Amino acid sequence: MKTLTYKALVERLNSYAGVTFVSCSLETDAKLKKGGRAGVPVCSYPGTMKQVSLNGAVGFSYENSVNKQRDREDVEEKFEAHQRAWGTLMEGRKFVEHKGNYYLQLKVENSTTPVYLHEGQVVSKEDIDTWLPKKSASSRQGVENQVIIRDVKLSNIKTITFGKETYTLIEDIKL
Repeated sequence: MKTLTYKALVERLNSYAGVTFVSCSLETDAKLKKGGRAGVPVCSYPGTMKQVSLNGAVGFSYENSVNKQRDREDVEEKFEAHQRAWGTLMEGRKFVEHKGNYYLQLKVENSTTPVYLHEGQVVSKEDIDTWLPKKSASSRQGVENQVIIRDVKLSNIKTITFGKETYTLIEDIKL
């Protein structure tokens, strides 16, 4: 497997015009709630990590994606995206910069079931469900099948596949 630095990943993906399809494996903090209030016990699994693989598109237009989904679902009213709540979407719509960190903006087409690890051991979702953050759907898209967007911090990407090549990401000094 080949390696890429974060900077080289940005340069390579930006060299592709338009939409590019990628697959990536991630390892992120599961962001479990601490508990201890309102009848929720203190979390027994601090520092739990989540591993998941995502497949999807980069370099897409969020507004166009939602409108295409509205067309498929026969929703006549057009969708207008609001300004991003955080970060700056970079030219080419593949990356977001926020406070010196870079994120891959990914329209998720499918994902694997997350695997949770606490101190290197697999933990079942049922064991940590009490402390997992609850996800909410977009209230504005107006579609049954939501367009799912994830801003993935580059340092959380372990491997990424695009252009028929798979790469392991390695850190570099600064982007």
